[in-house]
Amino acid sequence: MYCNQCGQPNSNDAKFCSGCGVRLLNTPTQSELPQQNTKLSPLRHLWLMFLFVISVIMIIGVFPYQVITGNFEFTYVFALCLWFWVLSYTYPQIFPKKLKTKSHQAFNALDEAELWLNKQDVKTSSVYFNAYDDPYLLKNMGATLLVGVGENSKAEHVGFAVEVKQGCGVLSSLIIEPSGIASQDKKAAHIARMNGKYMIDVLNQMAIQHRIKYPQ
Repeated sequence: MYCNQCGQPNSNDAKFCSGCGVRLLNTPTQSELPQQNTKLSPLRHLWLMFLFVISVIMIIGVFPYQVITGNFEFTYVFALCLWFWVLSYTYPQIFPKKLKTKSHQAFNALDEAELWLNKQDVKTSSVYFNAYDDPYLLKNMGATLLVGVGENSKAEHVGFAVEVKQGCGVLSSLIIEPSGIASQDKKAAHIARMNGKYMIDVLNQMAIQHRIKYPQ
C-alpha cells in the first residue's frame, strides 16, 4: 500500500509509513501480542494423531490386563510407561493450550506503564502495542518490553518502548521518533537477537537512522 501523505510504498501489513511515519489508513488499533506459531504440518499432525490413538489403545489394553492377571513383569511395566510417555508427548502438540495467560500478563504490564504514559501525555485508551518477555532482548531481568503507539492530547501519534516489571513500574523507556518506527518492532527484535543487543537500544538506533535519512 502507498502512504496518502508522502506516497511512500509500504508492505500491506504495515501500520505506519516507513517514509514519513504517518499512520496508514485501515490498520487495526487493538493490542497485539506476539504468539508462537504452533500450527503443525498435515503430515506431522497425522503422525502425532496416529501415535496418540495407538498409545490410548495400548494403555487401555495393557493396564487392565496387568490388573486382571496380576502380571507385573518388567516388559509389561516398561511398555505401559513407554505408551504413557508417548501420550504425554503427543497430546499437548495435538491439543495446544490457548495463550490466555500471555494476554493477561501484557495488559498487567500496560497498567504498570500507565503512570509513565500519562506523564508523556499519552492517552492509555488509545495505546496499542506488542509485548516481549524474551530475557535476551531486555535490559532488566524479569521485565516485559512494550513497544507501541498512542495518541497525545493534540491527537498526535507518539511511539514508545518501555520495559516494565510488576510492582516496579517503568525501568527503561524510550520515546520513538518518528512514531512509525514502533511498527517495525519485529524487525528490531530480529536484529537484537542476531547482534546480541537490547531491543530498546536497537529501536532507538533505527529511529536515529531514520531521522538522518529523512530529515524534516
